[in-house]
Amino acid sequence: CTAYCCIDINIPSLGSQELIFSLEGFKPFGWYLTLVQFAFYSTFGLIELQFAQDKRKRIPWKTYMLIAFLTVGTMGLSNTSLGYLNYPTQIIFKCCKLIPVMIGGVFIQGKRYNFTDVSAALCMSFGLIWFTLADSKVTPNFNFTGKAY
Repeated sequence: CTAYCCIDINIPSLGSQELIFSLEGFKPFGWYLTLVQFAFYSTFGLIELQFAQDKRKRIPWKTYMLIAFLTVGTMGLSNTSLGYLNYPTQIIFKCCKLIPVMIGGVFIQGKRYNFTDVSAALCMSFGLIWFTLADSKVTPNFNFTGKAY
């Protein structure tokens, strides 16, 4: 059920999300779109739970609530950034989670990364910088505020 929902709902919503934010007057409603998305995700999660064989709770509710809060926060900030950025730029930054994950791994978990991992993260960082600078020259409605979201 989850795989079907991911393919059937998320893939078409990618194109419609760009269309929604290109409509006049919708840019300030990024958090409303997040509310609708999270309501659908929660509904489908509850439906899937009804079909699950093992319904034992393994994780405390506090952890579920923290994950839900962080998920809504990242979705909301991502949707809000579409008011300031064009869609391809937003998608590229959304896909570059390697950099903060590596930074968190070093500071929180005390991980040590080898040369290949660090060089891949540096190449990705320089690629993002290059893309951002090029996009700011090409796209007339580019706004650096969207990078903060």
